[in-house]
Amino acid sequence: MVALADLALLDHTVQRHVTVLAAGRVLIVGDVHGCSAELEELLRRHHRRGDTVILAGDVVNKGPDSVAALRRARTLDGCHALLGNHEIAALRGHAERGGGATPSAAPKYAWTDSLDASDVAWMRRLPFSIALPAHGALVVHAGLVPGVALDAQQPIDLVTMRNLAEAIDAGGGGPRFRACEKAEPGATAWAAEWRGPRHVYFGHDAKRGLQRTRHGSRHGLRLRCVGPLLFPASSSPQPYVFACAHMAARRTFCSCLYTCVILTTAQCHCFDSQAAR
Repeated sequence: MVALADLALLDHTVQRHVTVLAAGRVLIVGDVHGCSAELEELLRRHHRRGDTVILAGDVVNKGPDSVAALRRARTLDGCHALLGNHEIAALRGHAERGGGATPSAAPKYAWTDSLDASDVAWMRRLPFSIALPAHGALVVHAGLVPGVALDAQQPIDLVTMRNLAEAIDAGGGGPRFRACEKAEPGATAWAAEWRGPRHVYFGHDAKRGLQRTRHGSRHGLRLRCVGPLLFPASSSPQPYVFACAHMAARRTFCSCLYTCVILTTAQCHCFDSQAAR
């Protein structure tokens, strides 16, 4: 769990909502979670020279080689990554351990002792959202509260939320919903309430599997499909949201296969690692 106070670890001199002008193919990849070997496999199977790669947050933690995954993301040409809750947790763990000076602190984050200053700075500067105007799309790690402008979204919600509950002051002209990370009575997946105008791609919510929602109509898709899933053109006037989920199911620390969404100006493809075999 990350808390609002943990956001103080970020570099607040950088822009937190960025735009990537990618007219060609865009690969959007869900949470890598330290699975550097699986990331390399995904790139080998689907990446082409000139592609733009968007990593939807949580590049680190859980998996066997967070440092390698982070450095691959940091140095891959055309790669842009989002801030996830696990990057924030890693920054907190690194600070508590003093880069290894206090080895008894935060033992779960001992791997952060191997980070150099450039690695830490990279995580601190990650944005909360990436807009892809050529595809009418927006990528976030966790979610968005419908009816709230992007700049007015609470930063902590963008990296932690999974659900929406009725806002306490909804009748007073404020937003209808409030974000919540954990399940609450009456709460629902935020994607079910999204009406656009932009398509949204996100990760974080692996337990629900691969989610696709269009105009509030849920189309649940299981990750273990038998071939590439073809989705409507990203220029479609009907907004939808698409969950990228986690990457690695072949290891016990992750619950889903990796998912890769490939955007072109004509269509949108989704591959998972079972379909790629």
